[in-house]
Amino acid sequence: MVVLILALFNFVVMIPYLGPAAMLSTIMGDLNVSVSMGGIVVSIYLIMCGLCMFVGSIICNRIGFRETFILGAALITIGLVASASASGFSLYLMGRTLSGIGYGLAQSALFPIASIWFKGSKFATMQTVITACSCLGVAMAYIVFPMFGSWRTATWTFTIITLIYTVVSFVWLQYPEGVGEHLKQMREDAKSGKVPKQKTEFGRVFQYKDFVLILIITSFSMISNTILLTYMVTYFTTEAGMSMTLATTVSSVLTLVQIIGAVAGGVLCNTTGRRKPFIVASVAIYGIASIGLVAFGQSIVPVIACAVLSGAGYFLRMPILGMYMVEETEKPEPHFVAPISAIVNGLPMLLTLPGSVIGGIMIMKFGSGMTIVIMHVLALLMVIPAMMLNEVGPKSKRATTKAVNA
Repeated sequence: MVVLILALFNFVVMIPYLGPAAMLSTIMGDLNVSVSMGGIVVSIYLIMCGLCMFVGSIICNRIGFRETFILGAALITIGLVASASASGFSLYLMGRTLSGIGYGLAQSALFPIASIWFKGSKFATMQTVITACSCLGVAMAYIVFPMFGSWRTATWTFTIITLIYTVVSFVWLQYPEGVGEHLKQMREDAKSGKVPKQKTEFGRVFQYKDFVLILIITSFSMISNTILLTYMVTYFTTEAGMSMTLATTVSSVLTLVQIIGAVAGGVLCNTTGRRKPFIVASVAIYGIASIGLVAFGQSIVPVIACAVLSGAGYFLRMPILGMYMVEETEKPEPHFVAPISAIVNGLPMLLTLPGSVIGGIMIMKFGSGMTIVIMHVLALLMVIPAMMLNEVGPKSKRATTKAVNA
């Protein structure tokens, strides 16, 4: 049951998070707001998630990982209630904000809980499953949400689904035997002054070279990918001369193959025992293929091939980066996994806001196609920090030395 709860979290959350983007003009019309305000509907969710991953890391130390996760799921549900019942844009936006806060809190506890339950190759497998389910949620969001016909009906439906998920998590998401009592005793000892209070060690994350490199890689990749997904259809229809149907088909292909990339990343690093080569390959394939989307903009077969490589290449690294969080520090305590996740995942989410603003300015000056190319040349340059990473997998020199010494 724990596997199911952790695996389904991002799938359950992604559809109501991204689904409204597919019905944005209808939502804005019903709420009597200009469509130009629609961008904040998606961005506020991501921004609050990134910010609250930091807040959640601190809360985890105060009330526990399981409790923080359930609190986050509950806030997502409350936010969906507000959004579904909103008669005006202010209440709708408040609901989106609450859901984003909840997503950030739950996300901050997700990897620590997974690291408690799963060790070694089992954690790698679980990370792959979580990433694949997240990709599936992203792909399904733009398909499932409009199927309801009404955005309110869709939102109420996923409110009920999220509520059920929250109740199931409350009942069945537990720690392994003895772990919960140990963590609770640690918090009580800290409150009574018997031991020093557990600190949320954000600064300690920057003492590890690999985490700094991963932060740089993830930040540039996430900003470039946000711009690609935001303006790809615009480029195809206004500059490459594609029909809207064909442009959206290419976009759908790009998001659907992300699942293949995520699964491939997990399988490859599990079977080979290596991490670094696949991160380098992921960065290179994603950057080159995304540039190819513009270079072959008027030739449908090469464009679809580039869409497949871009989507799969981007997510190939995702489960592997999660493995670095536990392997770089050689079995870190769960309390350190939370700030690692906040830095390497949450901070890049926050940077997408100024990145998107800069991207918008560039599009006004250079056009959408050239902006996509420029941003993905920068993304391709992330091969350099990727090549500077240490190998942390079972086939690394560190692991081999330990085995010999044992």
